[in-house]
Amino acid sequence: MSDDYLSPPDLERADVLVVFGLSGDLARKMLLPALYRLTESGRLSVPVIGVAAVDWDDDTLREHAREAVAAAGTDIDEAVFARFAQGLSLVTGDFTDGATFARLREAVAGFAFVTYYMAIPPSLFTGVAASLAGAGLNRRSRLVVEKPFGHDLASARKLQDELSSHFDDAHLLRVDHFLGNRAVESLEKWRALHATRTLDPADTVRGQYDGYRDVEGVGPDSRTETYVATRMFVDNWRWAGVPFYLRSGKALAVSATEVVVELRKPPLELFGGEDTQTPPNIIRFRVDGDTGIRADLILRKPDSTTGPMAVPIGVDFAQVLGRQELPYENILYGAVVGDPECFAFFPTVLECWRIVEPVLDPVEPPLAYAPGSWGPEAADRLPGLRNWHRLGHRLFDEG
Repeated sequence: MSDDYLSPPDLERADVLVVFGLSGDLARKMLLPALYRLTESGRLSVPVIGVAAVDWDDDTLREHAREAVAAAGTDIDEAVFARFAQGLSLVTGDFTDGATFARLREAVAGFAFVTYYMAIPPSLFTGVAASLAGAGLNRRSRLVVEKPFGHDLASARKLQDELSSHFDDAHLLRVDHFLGNRAVESLEKWRALHATRTLDPADTVRGQYDGYRDVEGVGPDSRTETYVATRMFVDNWRWAGVPFYLRSGKALAVSATEVVVELRKPPLELFGGEDTQTPPNIIRFRVDGDTGIRADLILRKPDSTTGPMAVPIGVDFAQVLGRQELPYENILYGAVVGDPECFAFFPTVLECWRIVEPVLDPVEPPLAYAPGSWGPEAADRLPGLRNWHRLGHRLFDEG
C-alpha cells in the first residue's frame, strides 16, 4: 500500500452543509450541539440546511435545535444561538421522493460547493446518493456517511462500489467517531490495523446486558451483543508478542475510552522480601471525555512497613489546554472545510472488517450480564489475562 494512496488529495471547502436526518436522534444528541459549539468558536461560517421527513418549518427546526443544545448541558449564549439559528433552514420530504431532491436543488442553488452529511440509517445511503446524482446534485459536492460502513468485508466492498458510482473517492468521506478525538490525531492507523491479527473466537467473549431485549425496537429473541472482550496481537517489530486486551460495551460500570499500558515488572522484587507483591507501573491514556495522561508509579514511603504504594502523576488536558472539542465538532468542521484527518480511508475500513470477521457470526448466543457491572464473568478468564485494570469515572479518580 503506497503512501500516496493513504494520503488523499486536497479537498474542496464547502460553502453550505446539508444534513440528511437533521430531525433524528444522532442530530439531536451529537450534531446540533456540535454545530452550536462550532458557531461559538467561530469555526462554522456556512449555512446548514436540514433534510427530513417531518412536518416542520424553519422556526420549528430552530426550537428543536435550542432544546438539543440545552439538553447537551451547554449554557446557551443568546447572541451565539441567534447566529447559529439564522443559518438553519429545512427542506422537508421523503428521501425516496424525487420532489424532495428538486426542492433541495433549489435550496442549494447559488452555492459553489456542497457537503452532504448522511445522519440516516446505512440502509438509506445508496438510495440517497443515487437520488442526489439523479437530480444533478453530485457535482461540485461531497458525500459524508456515518458508521457502520457495511456489516462485513463483502458488504463494505459492495457499498463502496455503489457509492463510488455517484461520488468518487476524493468526494466520499466515511465518519469514524474515534478519529474525531484530537488525542489520536496523526497516528499511523492503516499500518497498525494492517499488522493486527484477525480475532480468534476462542479469545473473544460476547455479552448482552439484562433488559436489552426490552428496549423499543429490539426483538425478544435478539442475539445482538452489547459487549465484547477479546485478546488481540499486533504483528510488527514494536509490539510483537505483546497481548492487547480490549473490552467495550453498553450499560457498564463506567463510560470511558482509555488505553492502559502495563509495564513489565523487573525480574527482581524491588521493594522487599519474597512475600511482597508489588503491582506493575501503569500508564493511562484517556482519549475521550476528560482526556489526559496518567502514570501510576510504585513507590515506598521512607521508614514504612506497609509496603509499596501507587502514586498518580499526569496531565489533565482540559486544565492545561482549556475546553476540549467534542469529536463531532472536528468531524463536522472537517466535513465542511475538506480536512480528511477525522475520516476513515477505505483501506482502513477493509482492515477493520478483516480483523473482526471471524467473530461476526457466532454460533453461541451472547452471555448475560447485569447493567452497571463490568460485563460477563467469562471475560475475566481470557487466555493469559491476569486482571483488568479498573477505570474511574474520571481519569484521576481512584479506579
